[in-house]
Amino acid sequence: MRIAFAALIGLGVAACGSAHHDSSAAAGGGASAAGTGPTGGVGGAAAGSAAGGSPATSGAAGSAAGAALGGTATTGGSGGAANGGTATTGLGTVQFGRLLPPASSTSTFDASARFYAPTTGTGFDCAAETFGGCNVSVCTAAAAAAAAPPNAGNITFSDGQAINLMLAAMPGQQYGSLSASPPLLGGEIITVTAAGADVPAFSATVAVPLVIRLTSPVLDMNGLGTSPRDQDLVLTFDNRASDGETGTQLYVQASAPAGFASIQCTLPTDSGTATIPKAALGKLVAGTDLLLLATRTKQVVAGDYSVSVVSYISAMNPAKSRAARIQLQ
Repeated sequence: MRIAFAALIGLGVAACGSAHHDSSAAAGGGASAAGTGPTGGVGGAAAGSAAGGSPATSGAAGSAAGAALGGTATTGGSGGAANGGTATTGLGTVQFGRLLPPASSTSTFDASARFYAPTTGTGFDCAAETFGGCNVSVCTAAAAAAAAPPNAGNITFSDGQAINLMLAAMPGQQYGSLSASPPLLGGEIITVTAAGADVPAFSATVAVPLVIRLTSPVLDMNGLGTSPRDQDLVLTFDNRASDGETGTQLYVQASAPAGFASIQCTLPTDSGTATIPKAALGKLVAGTDLLLLATRTKQVVAGDYSVSVVSYISAMNPAKSRAARIQLQ
């Protein structure tokens, strides 16, 4: 069975379910190297997907249906909301970037946002395991639906020049998604400003990562590579840190329908290589497609909310003509 990518990446803010399982020694929300949580986590499928959330990267935004932020920390910061229910600090993610469709070189400026109040959950229960920098989770709908989400007012994205876009608030509803021109190329400096509403006003400036070009596994003309699930997946790519860029991580994600395992990984890029262990890959079904992104995250505080502002850009083949993705066999 092939798992399709979510429409939005959930570098995310959702809550992991009441049955949280961690294969590492660290409790609650994943070890310090645990995945995105967005960044918390790049986004989930309709049932939501789980994301780890490390102190350094926090998390990225959820999909329209809700991505899952792994963890049980009561502050909802590095670990995420407590087991699918509540956290003493509200959570939020604003994410923007360039996500190339499979087998395409056409892209837009994409943006989304999601917030969770300190006393409300996300409507999903997830069981998660942590494998190094990766979280694998299985999510199901919770018995009680989440309350109407808070919003931070209209959110604008500007580079002071060609880019001046707005993600409109929809009171009582989750934010929609924004797709517009011009697309991001990498290296742009974007200021994100929320006007404020339920969530107080905030602003953050984040640099868009440079494109990571994947050199191994070998990709076909459409940017697709393959890897067996019973072996470690070793990714080799150009080392963007050598170009003077810091704070970039490789984000690897696959969403899944309710009841199936999804995965989110946040991996360092300094060495030009990263490994996803076979113990994590073996939890996924054959045909699962792994989405690869370069991400950068800035954490801001807005009143009672901890907000992750995440920029991302699709990893590509060496020729930078197609988005890179890996299909598991």
